[in-house]
Amino acid sequence: MGSSVSSLNRPLEPKPTRPPALVSGGLFEIETGKSDAPANVRKCLAAGVDEVVVAATTPTVRDDLARTVGCQSKVSLLTAGEAVHRECW
Repeated sequence: MGSSVSSLNRPLEPKPTRPPALVSGGLFEIETGKSDAPANVRKCLAAGVDEVVVAATTPTVRDDLARTVGCQSKVSLLTAGEAVHRECW
């Protein structure tokens, strides 16, 4: 147990990873379908965010959100998998 405790006290070593999916001037929101996602998107847009990227946890959540939010130029609706594999933001 002593060795595992001492390993917790060491600083984490950086691991090579892809850069985080950040949107310049925008907001990246994860949507599970349990919140009022359309209201959250409206709040973001009302706050002056340039772009809202919503990564839904499932295709069903994405499709439900598409029906309620509709097509808006400042809103991208993706599944989490699509967001992770998207090449550029």
